[in-house]
Amino acid sequence: MAQPSNNRRAAAVPLGDREPRRAGGGWLKWLLPLLALLLVLVLVLAMRLGGDDDASTSGDRSTATAAATATSEASAGTSDAGAATLTAGDRPLRGDDAESLTAAVGQQAEGTGATVLSVVSGTGFWVGSSDADRVFVEYGSTVGTDESQPYKPKVGDVVALSGEVRPAPADPAQTLKLGAPDAEQVKAQGAYINAQDVQAQ
Repeated sequence: MAQPSNNRRAAAVPLGDREPRRAGGGWLKWLLPLLALLLVLVLVLAMRLGGDDDASTSGDRSTATAAATATSEASAGTSDAGAATLTAGDRPLRGDDAESLTAAVGQQAEGTGATVLSVVSGTGFWVGSSDADRVFVEYGSTVGTDESQPYKPKVGDVVALSGEVRPAPADPAQTLKLGAPDAEQVKAQGAYINAQDVQAQ
């Protein structure tokens, strides 16, 4: 009688019943999708921020273009009526350059496209581009000749004018019937224009 063998064969186990071996890199299957999601979020955020920058740059360009167009249209409108000039001989007259005025005393001043900045009732008006760059134009019956023409300039009017450049009087407030700030400016500039003819443009 044969002796039973001590070497027993393990019973066969179906493959489906075995527990799968745990791989050491199992955590990668969770990490990779998270990294992919993070990358997508970063790209979307970068595109949105980049888009905002592009939009603001585009907006700045649009604003600059609109401003340039408006300036160009304004220039075109001015050039239709003639460019703004105020000269005596071949030299420009500027309120912010007293020498240009005093050097022109005794000469005939001519202005075209000059903007009226303010009016001194019964005495005259100021023309120029700003409070600093403006020249007083005497044009009233109280000073100089009696300019009793029907046209009375108003603030904002664009005018053509002609008249002699005269030296500032010792007391512009009394002679030209000006308020203190206007009188001080005429005195500092050293001259004004005594207009014989002023017309709207």
